[in-house]
Amino acid sequence: MDGPSGDNAGAFVALAKWKSDFSRSFQYYLDRSTPHPVERWLGTLVFALIYLLRVYLLQGFYIVTYGLGIYLLNLMIGFLSPIVDPEIEGLDGASLPTRGSDEFKPFIRRLPEFKFWYSISKAICIAFVMTFFTVFDVPVFWPILLCYWIVLFFFDDEAPDYAHDQIQVYTIQRREAEVHWKDASSKQQYVKGLIMAGYSW
Repeated sequence: MDGPSGDNAGAFVALAKWKSDFSRSFQYYLDRSTPHPVERWLGTLVFALIYLLRVYLLQGFYIVTYGLGIYLLNLMIGFLSPIVDPEIEGLDGASLPTRGSDEFKPFIRRLPEFKFWYSISKAICIAFVMTFFTVFDVPVFWPILLCYWIVLFFFDDEAPDYAHDQIQVYTIQRREAEVHWKDASSKQQYVKGLIMAGYSW
């Protein structure tokens, strides 16, 4: 009875050792790639193009591509968002220190660049593997998915920018409109010239 259980234990130990060695080697190469962002992103871009070419040639797996697009959009939002949300923290947005004891806090991303790249690469790899299984090739009308993704992209792009909202922005046209004119005729000629040139405010 000890023979089969001993074999199972030996196989389990060998599998655990292989997993540990693989994990260590994988982490080693990840660490070596950290100071080379351009090469990392170029490799991911090439792999993404291979994935898109495969989807185009197969004329399928649109739902997998849509899911990948939504996930990449979510990652992009995390990459572009600050780690401290002014609304959640009860702050008034980005502001300069008012006292000598206040500390300047630079923009820190919620999702660092390396994790952003790694998550994108892993997602593209998983989506690529999924294209080899027909169970994921759900028949859908892809233009609707594309339109819906574009709508989501622009709605997420309209997320409030608290730092930008704190600064009042004047356009050039408004500043020029606020210039005090010595006489009304010169102002009318200037405004007429702006209208002829296509400017409006």
